[in-house]
Amino acid sequence: IRWYWQPYRQYQRKVRSTMAWRQTENQRIKDEEAAKILDERRKKLVGVAKQQKRNFIEAFTQLGFYYRYKTAESRERARAQVQRMEIPDAIIGVDFLVFPLKLPLGVKPSSLLDPDTQDNMRLLTRRPDMQILRTDYDGLFAFVPLRGAKDGIPDLFLWHSQRDDKCALKLLNRTTSKLAIPVGLAANRKFIWFDPFDSDSPHVLVGGTTGAGKSVTMNSWLCTLIGRNTPYELQLALIDLKMVELTPYENIPHLFRPVVKRPEGVSLLLDELWEELERRLNLFAGAGVRSLNEYNEKRPERAEPYLFLFFDEIALVMLDKGLSSKAEPLLARLAALGRAVGIAMMMFTQRPSVDVVSGIIKTNVTNRLAFNTDEQGSKTILGNGMAKGLNPRGRGIWYSRGEYFSLQAPLIYPEQINRAIHFATHHAAPPPPLTTERLLALAIDERGNYEGGRVNFLKLVQTRYPSTSMAMFNALFWQVHYRPAQAGPVHLSPEGKRFIIWGATVMLLPDGAKLPTSEDEIFALQLQKTEEQELNELFNE
Repeated sequence: IRWYWQPYRQYQRKVRSTMAWRQTENQRIKDEEAAKILDERRKKLVGVAKQQKRNFIEAFTQLGFYYRYKTAESRERARAQVQRMEIPDAIIGVDFLVFPLKLPLGVKPSSLLDPDTQDNMRLLTRRPDMQILRTDYDGLFAFVPLRGAKDGIPDLFLWHSQRDDKCALKLLNRTTSKLAIPVGLAANRKFIWFDPFDSDSPHVLVGGTTGAGKSVTMNSWLCTLIGRNTPYELQLALIDLKMVELTPYENIPHLFRPVVKRPEGVSLLLDELWEELERRLNLFAGAGVRSLNEYNEKRPERAEPYLFLFFDEIALVMLDKGLSSKAEPLLARLAALGRAVGIAMMMFTQRPSVDVVSGIIKTNVTNRLAFNTDEQGSKTILGNGMAKGLNPRGRGIWYSRGEYFSLQAPLIYPEQINRAIHFATHHAAPPPPLTTERLLALAIDERGNYEGGRVNFLKLVQTRYPSTSMAMFNALFWQVHYRPAQAGPVHLSPEGKRFIIWGATVMLLPDGAKLPTSEDEIFALQLQKTEEQELNELFNE
């Protein structure tokens, strides 16, 4: 028997050693794997279609379209005359489901095609992209787009490409704005970005239970912002009442103040933010502008950075009556006036209840992101129950400008967070070079914070512009230094007042006063200003 099969086996080994046989065998294996994947997907989509059919029946019943009676008699007498809507099995496509609809007597197609009815159907079925359509030949049907394992959205969306490990900040740059943050991937591969200062309200409220994806979303937003903006373009105010979530960001150069970890420090930080808001409003009023973008374009030498407040777990403050009485009014005022001065608030909570998210905050925070939560929490954030029982982790409902989007939030790993923080800490962009305009702006803003003298003024300049050398400073300083023989140069402050720089001392000239033509007149002017300051201090006391 062995002798009989030996030639066949030799022939079989020769055939299997050929390239054609290997290619055929590899293609057969790929086809089997593809058929297995398609079969698994078909089984999964069949389950999705059955569940969606049950949701349609429940939604049509609540809206009063599923059951109809021929007469106006009571339910007990007309039970035999009941008419019911027919919903056959769904037509399963590659990325969609189609449910044919046969309406009962007395229900007009225009009733289902009404925009308000369709909005109610989307809320009840938790399908923001569902549509009810009508054709001349096929009649009425419900169309549900699908792309992914469950509801048309991928179950996993990575913060950046995992195949490129050389650059930790190779983001999906789908927008030109450096302040835009990635919210998630919606149905039909629609990528949703949110630009805080390109909308009616720059503030966002994020809520969800533990493990739903709230903290991962916060880290992805932070890493995106510090990766695309320098410390001179962006500052962060971080409140971490859990004391562990934002600890890795303690040493980044983008911090407006150190990370707040105690509830007692929240009101102090909010007071400082309110003082910063008032300072910027006074700057804008003097410059004749209405927004931070206009101010930075008009006065680039005095450019102010955008400011983001990340508040993790606001419930620990709002549930404390002593702290909430101070923090809630400040949050409301910052939310109302923050957009004009470049301040945006990102508030996170895992307890989105009415006593945590008050009506004052909801009125000024119109952008909401809800992850998996209970029905009451979903109604508090979104105004409906669309976020109840969301699955898998990271699945959320984004509400902005009156629209709802079901999406998958980006997933970022701890290693990527550490690389982004390392990049922002050690590879931050250098400050802009020192110019004459910046030197004048620094002299006006910092007058009184240093003792006179060119050496002390140089030290102050080097703290703001470390790359400034002695030669560069001297060249710019003598351009702005006042020369009595030439009666100039004379500079103008943002308020329109005249001032001169003498010996690195900034002296504002009285209105209508003559320009000094000698050093004695400068000393007399300086002595006069000193006496006026002492009198003002005594008067204030």
